[in-house]
Formats: sequence, structure tokens, C-alpha cells
Amino acid sequence: SDFHGGRLSVCLRNVDSEGDDEALPTVLEAVNMTQGCQLACTSGSKTLWTDMLRKEQASCLSASSEYVVVGCDSGLLQVLTSSGKRCLCPIMLDSAPALLHLGGAKGDSSLGGNSNLLTITILGNLFVWDLQKQTRVVSTSVRELLSNSTSSTNGDTSTTRSNNKTIVSAYMSPSQCPVVILSTMEVFVFHQGMLCWQRLLDSAYPYSTFQLSPVAGQDKVMGDSNENPLASLRVESMKANLGAANHHSASSLLLKSTVAEGNDDSRRHLEDLMNAAVLLKSAEEYRTYLIAYAKHLAASQDEERIRALATDLTGPIDMTGEGAAVAGSWSSSILGMSSHRWNVRDGILTYVFVSSVQV
Repeated sequence: SDFHGGRLSVCLRNVDSEGDDEALPTVLEAVNMTQGCQLACTSGSKTLWTDMLRKEQASCLSASSEYVVVGCDSGLLQVLTSSGKRCLCPIMLDSAPALLHLGGAKGDSSLGGNSNLLTITILGNLFVWDLQKQTRVVSTSVRELLSNSTSSTNGDTSTTRSNNKTIVSAYMSPSQCPVVILSTMEVFVFHQGMLCWQRLLDSAYPYSTFQLSPVAGQDKVMGDSNENPLASLRVESMKANLGAANHHSASSLLLKSTVAEGNDDSRRHLEDLMNAAVLLKSAEEYRTYLIAYAKHLAASQDEERIRALATDLTGPIDMTGEGAAVAGSWSSSILGMSSHRWNVRDGILTYVFVSSVQV
């Protein structure tokens, strides 16, 4: 929501006006006054509905095609339908909300369901509720993501530097996991099964050849946040954090890197990108990174990892001894598709055969 001098505004996604180029936008405005907060929903010069939150001061707004949520300084959340009906008793938070987001991925309220409400309080707690089912989806903290300093040790020397981290945006991913983007170009996702934050993207691969440009074949779908959520997160992170400066820094590091440093960083980067694609349940991006990974291993003639990749795709050949133990932990599918089908469809192992390594 936009805030100007005690006045907040947010645009509602009006379902009735979809596809109508001449339709006027529907806007919700909250005006803080001495007696409370005045709400007004308008379309052009027409007032659709009004409401008043007495003794409350609005600090943030969020809206979707179905719901409107007003966050107040007192820690109160008022939930209304897009037609102005109060549909829930006010929700009380531990402190004032610092961020609200309704729906799914940023810029697409259809993702993740319009009924998901994500909020982060000024005390650093994150909550996600399904407003339609009236159930809690996630309750966790983002404080560990916003640590103001990091320490590193080099021999007998210890150093600490300030990070000055802030949250740029937060929302629910298409895979129904909270996503948090920081001002340090880091992107975190909350793993629902492990109940912990996992880092999807960062700048920890300064020598990776994939740090500056997308993997081949990915650039044509970079803007599709539904089918390619990882690429979209990367673009959004770079835009929000003045990616040009980071691009220049990474370019300088690449020029100074050795071949070995570049190969190692690129391999680590691709492995983490594949893990991130699995976490986001992005099959197309996983396939793209898997092909790039196979090519990279073949070019580097990394025998041990080539063997591991072949086993991941085809399963262990020896079903006795150690092979039996591997078979017990081997999964025959990746993101709902058979590992054998991944291998056959994309000919992934053919990239390995171009090297002199015998798998």
C-alpha cells in the first residue's frame, strides 16, 4: 500500500472488470483522523462503500479480489470482503503489522489462493492464515533472517560486519510456502515440513558463471512467476536491490577468478539452484538446471559426481551390499515425474558421455 501524510491507498483486483480495458480501477483508501480511520472504496468518481475503524490508526493495507485487510498501529487487523462487509472479528497481533500481503506471488493474487493472508509484525513474527477456512497456515519468526551482524574467523582473527538487513517484500509462493526477500539480495523460503527457513538465493557464488546470466533456455520465461518462480524471485531481488551495482561487482570478481574457482562455484551454484527448484516445486526450472549441471560435470570430468548423478537418475545397479542401502533411500520420481523419464526425455546422461569418464 502507498502511504502519504496519514492517507493509505491500495488497488483492489475487481473480478467484474477483468478483460475490460475501459474499466476504472477500484481503489481502497484509508484516512487517519483524530476519531479513527475512515475507509472509502471508490471506482473513478463513484463511492462503492465506506467504513470507520474508531480509535484506530491504519499503518498498512492489502487487498485482493475477495478480501481487504487493514493493519493498525495497535496490532489489530480488520478483515473485510471486497464489497465492504466485515467477515471476521478483528485479529489481534503481538505488535503492529509491518507488512501485509493477501494472495500469492507478488503481482499475481491468483497464486496461492486469494484467501491467504501473510503478515509480519514489528517484533519480527510472521503469520499466515487462510481466511476462507479460518485456519493458521504458518507461525514463525523472521528475526534470525534479520541479524544485524555476521562474524567470521580467519585463523586467530575474528571479524564482525554490519549487514543492515531489511525486508523488501514477503508473500506466499505457488508451492504454498512463505517467501521473504531481503535488501541483501538474499531470498528465503520457509520449509513447511522441516519448520525452518532455507536460503534460496544469495550472492555467495561470486565466481559462478550463472551469477550474471540465466541458464540457457530460462531467459524466455523469466517473467512467468507461476511456471518459473525461482527466476522471477531472482529478477525481483536484483531489481529491489539495485542489481546493476551487484552486477558490476560480480563482473570484477569473475575477471579475477581462476578456472578452478569458476568451475567449483558454478557447480555449487547449480546444485543449490536445483535444490531451490525442488523446494518451490518448479519442474521446468529443475529440468533446465539439471541439464546445465550434467553439461558442467561432463566438461569438468568430475567422475565422482557423474556417478552420483547417474545413480540419482537411473537407480543403483547393484542391489546387494551398499547398493541395497542406496536403493532403499533412492526415489524413483522427482517433482512427480519418474527419474527414468527425466533421463530419457532430456537425454541428460548423453551430456555425460561426451567426456572420457566411464560412468
